Amino acid sequence: MLKNNKLEIDWFFLISGIGVLIVGTFLAKNQVASWDLLSFFAALTLFVSIYLLQRIAHSLSNPTVVENTRISSGKKNIKAIQYIPALLFLALIFTCLYFLLKQQVLIGINLIWLSLLSILTFVQTSQALQNLLKPIEWLLKSLIISPLLLLLGISVQAVPVEGLHYLLALPIFFLLSASFVTFEFPKFDNAPNEHKNGLIARTGLDQTLQLHRILVIMAYASLLAYLYFSGTFRSHWTLILVAGISFFQMYLLNRIVLGMKPNFTLIKTTAVMQVISFIYLLIIKFVF
Repeated sequence: MLKNNKLEIDWFFLISGIGVLIVGTFLAKNQVASWDLLSFFAALTLFVSIYLLQRIAHSLSNPTVVENTRISSGKKNIKAIQYIPALLFLALIFTCLYFLLKQQVLIGINLIWLSLLSILTFVQTSQALQNLLKPIEWLLKSLIISPLLLLLGISVQAVPVEGLHYLLALPIFFLLSASFVTFEFPKFDNAPNEHKNGLIARTGLDQTLQLHRILVIMAYASLLAYLYFSGTFRSHWTLILVAGISFFQMYLLNRIVLGMKPNFTLIKTTAVMQVISFIYLLIIKFVF
């Protein structure tokens, strides 16, 4: 019996990426009326298209499975029609690049951000590097969103990137990393054989929890540094409240080490909420 390879879209990654791109745009120009909307939507569509193209490529590159074993030929029977979505997204990518070039923002540092974004996205498709990259998949996804998408959102508005922008990228990066590491626990619990090369299988449960604690602490330490050096503590102090979700998440994960039954639904909810709440609070400060 054939096993269908789905796209397995990471909606948390996709939505977080879109949110951080919007944050970057607000950092460049805090009034929507002053945005270069064509550049913004071109960058947004480009990110989504690159990610979906990567998922399609990943699906097409995976071998067909017959009762949990590969076909003897080691090849997958792919119909020509299955390439059509990939070709459409590829055409969409080139269209977005054309509009960015037309707006004269596809130059200099923006080419670096887009190149790194594409490389970090598509390198995850490589079967040869799968065993090497699986334990750091959380790191690659976090880097794509912050700093790359954050800085891309700033740069496509033709605004130079400043030191404070890099500093803000740090708490977002560490929070995203903590969330992606958190998602490793339910994934490993549900299908340990499928994630035998993943983070928990490679580093162990205790070390993964230790990594998670370090990421959370670094997130809020870097946030305090940003608030201090940017002088925005009075207007952005509500971002610190997200720490309540993060520390509750640490408590839930620590229960696993103590041998208690984990509530993975609640754990995944905290992973989503800490990032989405942080992004929401950042955006709301610019809107109102």
